[in-house]
Amino acid sequence: QQQVLGQQLQHEQEAQELLQHNQCTAFQVLLMEHAHLEAECEDLKSQVLALSDELNRSQQETEAGSSATQQLQQVLCALDSSLNDLHAEHAATKAALAAATAENAHLMSLLPSKHEGSCMLLPPLGQPSAQPVAGK
Repeated sequence: QQQVLGQQLQHEQEAQELLQHNQCTAFQVLLMEHAHLEAECEDLKSQVLALSDELNRSQQETEAGSSATQQLQQVLCALDSSLNDLHAEHAATKAALAAATAENAHLMSLLPSKHEGSCMLLPPLGQPSAQPVAGK
């Protein structure tokens, strides 16, 4: 009976050692898995920071682009206004030139028909400068 008790005790000790070994192995596996998860976590943190930086840069570029677009729109409006002013000025100049040409034609018609020599006439619309014209 003592021998049976001795064997049981030995079996219990072996079982206890095996259990301790298994627990130690499981703990080591958990430590390795924990270290692996920490490394993955750090990698994800760095990815999040990189994406955050990229988002900030993108937002700054968008804001700069928006500001540049607004400035270009203001310049375009100013140019459009200047163009409208030039069109109005051109129309007024064209009307004044037409009036001066009509006045010149009227004055030429009043000259005596025997007038000799030349006088300066305003050119018809579209010609660059006055040309000497013989009298009537």
